[in-house]
Amino acid sequence: MNRLFAEFMAQRGYPVANVFPPVTASMPMAYSPYDAMNYPMAPVMPAPAMTAEQALAIGDPTQRRLAIGNVLYPRVEAMLPSLNVPAENAPAVTGHLLEIPEDDESFKMMLESEDGLRAAVTNALQFFSGQH
Repeated sequence: MNRLFAEFMAQRGYPVANVFPPVTASMPMAYSPYDAMNYPMAPVMPAPAMTAEQALAIGDPTQRRLAIGNVLYPRVEAMLPSLNVPAENAPAVTGHLLEIPEDDESFKMMLESEDGLRAAVTNALQFFSGQH
């Protein structure tokens, strides 16, 4: 019988056999697969940074948009505070930027020009605020 279920049943007045010994501080704790703190995690290796040219050169449209988003996101996140917008909005703004362009020229404008990216971010912010 599960300890939590036994406690639940006991609280409601049902007789429950005490099959679990009480846990004391001196008892070693058994490993639980739900307790990730027992073992150190393997280090996560960051993906190598991709340039705008590499992102635009990807053939598969879905993979290309994902790569472009990975290039745009840090730039959008850094730009938002200068536009008096919390950086927490960067995922939504970046997602909106990835849905707008129908061609690679729009992506190139955002990727290669700080002014082009600022204009696209401003348009996205206006869209979110309902001023479109």
